[in-house]
Amino acid sequence: MEESNASMTIKLSDATTTIDDYKRVNDSLKSDMRSKLEEIKNLLEKVGALNKLIADLKLENEKNVNAQLSQANKAEKADERILSLYNKINDQEDTITSLEKAQVAKSVQVEELQNSMKVSDETKRVLDLKCSKLKQNWHDAEARNFRFRF
Repeated sequence: MEESNASMTIKLSDATTTIDDYKRVNDSLKSDMRSKLEEIKNLLEKVGALNKLIADLKLENEKNVNAQLSQANKAEKADERILSLYNKINDQEDTITSLEKAQVAKSVQVEELQNSMKVSDETKRVLDLKCSKLKQNWHDAEARNFRFRF
């Protein structure tokens, strides 16, 4: 019986050792689990911080894209204004060219009028001479008539 008691003692002692080992392992696992849970908690906080950073970066990126679109729209409007001004300048240059042509035509007309006036001046001198002669003849005729009356 002693053998059986001894073998039971060994078995109890083995069981006690095994339970203590399980308790140590269990406590170690609990501690590991707590540290892993703490690590997970820290990682989740970091993930949350990263998500906030990503959201902030997306918002800033959107603002930058909107600013670039606004600049592009302003540049497009400036291009349109430049094109409009360019067209106006071309229209004004065409108008200036037309006015210069009209001025040349008027200058030719003025020159022609001046030339015709020169002819008229010569004609006027001839007519003035003829009128003078007619007046002289008239006075001469009146003077003759006056002498005949008296």
